[in-house]
Amino acid sequence: QPFQMNSQPDLTIRWEIEEIDQMVAGSVKESPVYTAAGLLWKIVAKKEVGCFNVDLHCALENEQTNWNCDVKVDAIAFEEAGSRCSRNEKLMASRASTSPYFAFTDEILLPEHGFCKDGKVTVEFILSINRVTGVREIKVPDFSAPDRLSNVILVVEGKKLHLSREFLAVHSPVFSAMFFGDFAEKNKEEIELKDVKYEEFVDLLYVIYPTEKQITASNAGHILALADQFDMKSALKRVEAYFVGTSQFERTTKLQIADQFKLSELRDHCLDSFKSFREIGVLKTTPEYKTFSNDMKAAICDRFMDFC
Repeated sequence: QPFQMNSQPDLTIRWEIEEIDQMVAGSVKESPVYTAAGLLWKIVAKKEVGCFNVDLHCALENEQTNWNCDVKVDAIAFEEAGSRCSRNEKLMASRASTSPYFAFTDEILLPEHGFCKDGKVTVEFILSINRVTGVREIKVPDFSAPDRLSNVILVVEGKKLHLSREFLAVHSPVFSAMFFGDFAEKNKEEIELKDVKYEEFVDLLYVIYPTEKQITASNAGHILALADQFDMKSALKRVEAYFVGTSQFERTTKLQIADQFKLSELRDHCLDSFKSFREIGVLKTTPEYKTFSNDMKAAICDRFMDFC
């Protein structure tokens, strides 16, 4: 059967790769992870001796099964002037596969060639997925219709979510007070949540409800913010564990997140990863350091003293 391209792409990943001029041979940078057709997709940039490779990686969260994905990929590297070099390919991605798309020489990364400006290169991958086999569909709850346990409707951006008062109250003292405290919402069948985005709130629900939905680089930020807003400690712990284990964020970014949301485990994990007096010294010269709270600066100084 001939390959059929979808009328609309299933996924577009546009990534600005920063600080390329500071990468040394063997160093790697990764884009955030995106989900399409039940698979996880990311771009990986790797510096080698004399060249700089940009690859597309595809994987399952759980690699215990064999799978295949028939996909058409348009890969684009942009020049400052608006022109671009591109590559179009049909391929059969499979378990733990990687496909090289761009292999720049060190020479082409010089600013005069137009691809690299201020140490940055922008690439884009457009994926049109034709067929996937061996990937189990992720099951998620359907909040759009009532079930035997739902007894309240939350309205977010005009859309209704059929939920359980008791379940939300167990996970959140904010909802506990709303549903069972001395508030007007106590006896309402429908309650509007303002200043909350529907898709983001559903992502939060997927974390506290029994589901196989994963926390990823693309949803961790808003899940964390909402978990903090509604004081959902179990969700906060799950997102904190994600940030501790992921390599998708720079260490300084993780410290900012730990500082803002008072995530002590993430803070300690990041500080313990500094292995020298010099590393801590470099951190103190970064723009991010100026944004840290006094408590975070004190913790950094304590780690600094460990090497004195």
